[in-house]
Amino acid sequence: MNKDHIQPEFVLVITGRAFISDDVSSALTHTVSKYCGVMPVSERLGDVALEYGLDRNYNGLVTALEEHYGSA
Repeated sequence: MNKDHIQPEFVLVITGRAFISDDVSSALTHTVSKYCGVMPVSERLGDVALEYGLDRNYNGLVTALEEHYGSA
């Protein structure tokens, strides 16, 4: 995976699921944007997606991002 660029498939999977509540979607968007200065979005999402799975638990993905990169 080229970690110098955002991987569109991760963004589409996260934002394109109709059953994600607005709260979860907003939390995920906020969490990801909060770390934009830390490292490329593709690396952040790629690491967590591979470990936790994008299709399993979106609340878990937000929690994983928080735990892995700390609260800003």
